[in-house]
Amino acid sequence: MNKTSKTKVISLRQSFGILRKNKALLRFFGILFLFGSSFGLLEAFVYVHIKSIFSNRDIPSNWTMTICRVCVAFGGIVGFRICARLMKQYGTITTLYLTMMSLSCCYYLYASAEMQFSTLYLQCILFVAEIIRAASFSIVWSVSTIHVNMLSDPSMSSSAVSFNFKFIIVVICDYFAT
Repeated sequence: MNKTSKTKVISLRQSFGILRKNKALLRFFGILFLFGSSFGLLEAFVYVHIKSIFSNRDIPSNWTMTICRVCVAFGGIVGFRICARLMKQYGTITTLYLTMMSLSCCYYLYASAEMQFSTLYLQCILFVAEIIRAASFSIVWSVSTIHVNMLSDPSMSSSAVSFNFKFIIVVICDYFAT
């Protein structure tokens, strides 16, 4: 016999009412907005920046772009792998602050790529920046999912996590990518 638990179903309007009352969730979504804005800006302009750097060099930019995509995949794997360990050791909010500092490092690496380095050194800088960017995104994704699930009411848990995903992907990344 299959017993189903009776959970109260709430509407989207009620979810926003609960969200307005929960200051911790509002603060958290504010931090996510900063992250999403940063990720959206990077996603929109970084590959254009890489192509412009390599336009006057003898190495084709397609090869560099392919390796950058591989670095992004590798960075995502690394980020998901170390996320639980970081959260256990430092906590949720500290993990987000560490991730924010790593994004600052990523911006610095992209900005320093403008300088006249050798091609190999320049590619290494860009590959490390891509790994940091992808690892940061996967860590923020994991931390935000776990944190929103812990902070939200049991009746609103799935709505809050769904709102979290839509907030990160649709609202922020798509806004800056267009």
